[in-house]
Amino acid sequence: MEPVDILIQDTETMKALDELRSRIFTKVASFDVLYAPSKEPVSYIDHERLEYRKIYKGMTWASLYDAAWFKLDVDIPEEVRNKDLIAHIDIGGEGLVYDREKTIDPIGAVTLNTSKIDYYQALVAKTYVDIPIPCPSHLSWDIDAGYNGYYNKLCGHGIFKKADILIQDKEGKDFFYDYLTISCLMCAQNYDEGLRKLLRESIKASYISFSEGRAVLAPLFNGTLDESLTITAVGHSHLDLAWLWPVRETKRKAQRTFTFQLRNIGKYDSYIYGASQPQQFEFIKQNNKELYKRIKEKVLSGNLETQGAMWVEADNNVPSGEALIRQIIIGQRFWRDEFGKTQKICWLPDVFGYNGNLLQILKKCEVPYFLTIKLSWNEHNHFPSRSFVWRGVDSSEILVHMPPAETYNAAASPLCAKATKDNYPELNLCDKALMLYGIGDGGGGPSEVQIEMGLRQKSLANSPKVKFGRAEDFFLELENDRAKLPTYSGELYLEKHQGTYTTQAFNKKANRRCELGLQCVEALYARNDISSYPYDEINELWKRVLFLQFHDILPGSSIHRVYEESRVEYEEILKQINELENRVLESSSKEKYAYNPSPFEREYDIKLDGKWYSAILPPLGSSKLIEKASFDENSNISVSFNEDGSISSFKAFDKEFKKGFLNKLCVYDDPKLHYNAWDIDWEYYKKTPIVLKADSVKDINDGPVRGKRISYKFSKSEITQDVVTNSHSNAIYFHTKVSWHEEDKMLRAEFEPAVFSDEVLCDIQDGVIKRTTKNETLIEKAQFEICFQKWASVNSDGFAFALLNDSKYGLRAKDGVLSLNLLRSPTYPDMSADRGMHEFTYAILPCRDDDMGQIVKYAHNLNRLPIIYNSQDSLESLVYISSDTLVCDTVKLSEDKKGRVVRVYEAIGQSVKASIEVSFKYDKVFECNLIENDRKAVDLSNLTFGPCEIKTFYFE
Repeated sequence: MEPVDILIQDTETMKALDELRSRIFTKVASFDVLYAPSKEPVSYIDHERLEYRKIYKGMTWASLYDAAWFKLDVDIPEEVRNKDLIAHIDIGGEGLVYDREKTIDPIGAVTLNTSKIDYYQALVAKTYVDIPIPCPSHLSWDIDAGYNGYYNKLCGHGIFKKADILIQDKEGKDFFYDYLTISCLMCAQNYDEGLRKLLRESIKASYISFSEGRAVLAPLFNGTLDESLTITAVGHSHLDLAWLWPVRETKRKAQRTFTFQLRNIGKYDSYIYGASQPQQFEFIKQNNKELYKRIKEKVLSGNLETQGAMWVEADNNVPSGEALIRQIIIGQRFWRDEFGKTQKICWLPDVFGYNGNLLQILKKCEVPYFLTIKLSWNEHNHFPSRSFVWRGVDSSEILVHMPPAETYNAAASPLCAKATKDNYPELNLCDKALMLYGIGDGGGGPSEVQIEMGLRQKSLANSPKVKFGRAEDFFLELENDRAKLPTYSGELYLEKHQGTYTTQAFNKKANRRCELGLQCVEALYARNDISSYPYDEINELWKRVLFLQFHDILPGSSIHRVYEESRVEYEEILKQINELENRVLESSSKEKYAYNPSPFEREYDIKLDGKWYSAILPPLGSSKLIEKASFDENSNISVSFNEDGSISSFKAFDKEFKKGFLNKLCVYDDPKLHYNAWDIDWEYYKKTPIVLKADSVKDINDGPVRGKRISYKFSKSEITQDVVTNSHSNAIYFHTKVSWHEEDKMLRAEFEPAVFSDEVLCDIQDGVIKRTTKNETLIEKAQFEICFQKWASVNSDGFAFALLNDSKYGLRAKDGVLSLNLLRSPTYPDMSADRGMHEFTYAILPCRDDDMGQIVKYAHNLNRLPIIYNSQDSLESLVYISSDTLVCDTVKLSEDKKGRVVRVYEAIGQSVKASIEVSFKYDKVFECNLIENDRKAVDLSNLTFGPCEIKTFYFE
């Protein structure tokens, strides 16, 4: 139950509020309204060319995602021009309001997207536009409108309701918000009868005058506070960059949101509005320079707080470590260039879990604070803290606050203040908390009702003090209590939304290809003179990839149109990456070379024009391809198959690695839960799956490749797998093509190896984490699906069994089985999610557990495929590291464009000593943090890495 529900159930109070509303406003005129509909938005410059027609109350002007322009004209009666007037506009959708007689700078915004409390303000939702005093004799307004469904419901139509001019009784409205605030206080104090009596008395007195009614309640607003807690309230509008609307609508929503919040800033002196995501600001800068100019003024004056160090509020499970670093580098660069400062808070209120190495990334990016809400969504175990110190896999620590009201859309009422206190386990250690209030998800942020109630709680009797403030200032105050706060170690695992590791498989594969492709391009150009480095091109490509990592795009939880458009965008990005590769590699020679973008050496085979070629490729270097007529058998492993194509034996090191089955393809029921694209039934595995049986099995014997081509049919879907080994590889590869046309089903590949243990080691962002494979406690059971990056491994008796992938992230590691989630088929919010063709590869690899570097090497080599090009010379290794458990993940131009940067991380969770050599010339080398500050001299021949440590080296 939301706090406001307690108020709504009080029928006596609801009746009084409705009666009060009827006494505040008096209609004095109505606009004449014309409209011009369109399927897609029409620009401000072009809207005058449209053909307009008359619209009346009750007429439909739009279906889902349609647009329109409205023309509103009204003569204002002379006798009311000096009155307090307001325009009440309900177009049945969202709109940005312009004064036709003025500039392109909008004067207001309207929307019906609301939270519950907005239904109980003086005018419902954001349907009001201020009118200056004195009012001109005639108003001529235009509205750029769109219909995006009712709040979180993809249905209905845009239906025009009204466009009226009202006189508002300012004192009456003030009394209304006094009454509403005390009503919430009464409910927060368990329907205090003394307060109810005062409310009745105030209503009676208000019929004499509204000021009389206010006088009855006035002492409560200067009462004795509950001094156990002070709440810093920040106006907020969590605007999803895509979700239940297309990206083009996000750009318009951003303009509406900021326009409305600039109105609030202008009206309320103490009001602070906070906005995260530089991408939003850049959208506005590109599309409405006048509005952006006003935004910038308010940022610099301090009334508009920029929040969040990342370019967008990115998913934290699927993006790579380097991508998260770039989210911060590029995000902070925007804040610094535009506003002269950087952000101290990682602002991710709605992201679906937080990897265990995020802390190190934040700390080494000079971001000391972290905010989220999402862990309050846990379904099985209550997260123990709201203010705490978070310790990561490398022992880095940062300060975290989770606003105890457990929402980023708080109503800012006394009920919310009570919820903040009641839900704050650290209250005895810390007397301060944060409240984020407003309407998110495209709703435009705080409305009048939240601000008015917030202002009335500075000294509200027997209630915590609420003050408007800045989130950064709150964290600086919280820092004083840091030593008293509890510590939480490990990842912040969200016990919900585990389906987001798998849904929309194309995006997940394309994202990984883009991440690694950009890192490949950077390393290639870093070999040459830095003056030729295409910094701006690469930077723009990174920004496009980072945008698509927003937490409702990459996780797979947006509408179909978002994925139609993101597919085109990914394909264009990959095309440009390929062009950059060709530009730096190709020559007029006809000799074939292979460039290895992996930081590990590899033996490489490829078939070109019917012939096999091979080469030993150095890390981040190239070699000439040599034609090879024959290949030796792989004596390191032994693989045999049953007649149905299933693996009957897998031996290495004189050990059998198959226990029960390897690569059992299973189709599970995946019932539609409330959050369909997001969630998997946590007990899905208790239902017997359909185990696929081979439809046909064919031998593969081609050069170095041996194995089986196995075809399966299930319902409307077909699967073909090449299950193969290579003459010089110890892995079994599963090259997979799927034509997937199911609904509410989930395809998984399952392995029961002879090696298993109580822990599974999982590759995460620039590090590794150990997770339990036990399934006894509620915490263990809740981790029924975990997220990993390129590999996961179980170890026992001196051996390891690893599962590798090129684009799959969801894994169940319980009951002796590794179950890799390959595909899902939800129907909401995308009715056709993942239907169609898919290609991907996963692999299994045995090794000794004292040689875990082999797993790291194989995983990177699987993901970073060589590039074939024409040349006449090989490229020596760009970076060589003496340890195989250290990964050279990035080589690029430095951010100051004066040197090169090499980034290396420890991959298996163990301390290691190593040396690093580079083939490019340099004068000096320094170790620095991730954003290339804090440079210190370093000896590359004598380096020590702690477990999961990321080191960055700046070469001058």
